Amino acid sequence: MSRITAAASTLTDLIQQEPRWIAWRDAQQALENDSRLTALFDEYRDLSTKAQTAYQNGGKLDGPDYVRLTDVQAAIQNDRKYVQREQAAGGMMELLREVNALMSGRLGINFASTAAPPSSCCCG
Repeated sequence: MSRITAAASTLTDLIQQEPRWIAWRDAQQALENDSRLTALFDEYRDLSTKAQTAYQNGGKLDGPDYVRLTDVQAAIQNDRKYVQREQAAGGMMELLREVNALMSGRLGINFASTAAPPSSCCCG
């Protein structure tokens, strides 16, 4: 293992021990273990796909499906576990931005952007 790889491994371990990361991980796990909530996500995904297909074919989602889509979206957004996960995700993203800012400042480049895979758009 190179020194860089060892340092990255240590950084990963430290991030995973950080309270903001732990809060996000625990909230994400709680959300994934909630069968009612995951069923709502599945239904939302199915209805969203149906809406997108209808739109691409010049139509729109019919009344009952549209109402159900908005009801499912509201149920998800008002769910306590979802709200906790979203709040924890904000803290986790703040942590990762802090790490990126430090690395970017020291390296003189935006580390996260440079390390990201290329965009799939035609213009890079």
